[in-house]
Amino acid sequence: MPSVLKIPYAERAGTLIHVSEVASGLQADCLCPACKGPVVARKGPKVAHHFAHYAPTNCQPETVAHLTAKRLLTERIRKAISRHTPLPITWPCQKCHGTHEGNLVRKATHVETELSLPGCRPDISLLDPNGKVLALVEIIVTHEPEQEVRAYCTANRIPLAEYNVKSYADLEKINAEVLPLDRMDLCLRPGCPKCDLPLGERRLFVLRGHCWKCQAQLHMAQVEVDGYSAGPEDFTTAEIALAQQSGAVLRQHYSRTREETYLANTCVRCGAFTGQHYLFTSLDEAPGNAGTVTGYSCHECDYKRSLPPTREQPHHPQT
Repeated sequence: MPSVLKIPYAERAGTLIHVSEVASGLQADCLCPACKGPVVARKGPKVAHHFAHYAPTNCQPETVAHLTAKRLLTERIRKAISRHTPLPITWPCQKCHGTHEGNLVRKATHVETELSLPGCRPDISLLDPNGKVLALVEIIVTHEPEQEVRAYCTANRIPLAEYNVKSYADLEKINAEVLPLDRMDLCLRPGCPKCDLPLGERRLFVLRGHCWKCQAQLHMAQVEVDGYSAGPEDFTTAEIALAQQSGAVLRQHYSRTREETYLANTCVRCGAFTGQHYLFTSLDEAPGNAGTVTGYSCHECDYKRSLPPTREQPHHPQT
């Protein structure tokens, strides 16, 4: 944490105000949120507008940043709860390595700061109507959350969210439309019943392609799981049926190269099949964001779970 961290907030009459709300210069009614000393609004043309201490002080930027961030986030949580509005969040998942979206106050009815819990005092606690802790939030400036906080969350199966404050921008983003958490010990994906790893979402695509042999236009099916694609040889029964309903022709073929028989996209004109190795080069369009979620699978133990069929259809190519 650089000692020159700029703080865009000060305290006036017990409330945090942004530097954009005051004129440049000394503000008699504005104080440092930490030491309560007078501050000056620095609003020059070169440096980001911020508040600075008017007189020399031992007040540390890290302390001011931590306290300010905690107050800003607590106030935002409190407003969302009182107004019955969601507080959208995103976070990178440490378990599945994807990015999740959620509502920080989905079940919370009130919020507390520095709440005394067995063995720890987390920065922010979200609670339900009965006072049960639903989640904890730690503001990270220089130090990681105390081990006691992590232990409490683990023992009680409570998600621990972390928000890093390393710059001026991090303080500003607390009031962004979507709050970007730096970490949250919660994975929204279902777990594999065999090995407990997060299951990957299976998405079926039927795309425009061409036969490598006769160049005829055809519909080609593939499944993507976490950015990795697979051909019909990896399809579930439900995916085979859905792909065929969407125009793909799937048949069993013997491969001399692999010395095995497997299901593959097939040309209706010449009967040639396109295996997984050549599937990408035979497609005439990219999958994009289209497709149909058909279920989940595990990379580790090859477990697959299909979703109940829906009316949603995979991307159907225009010929």
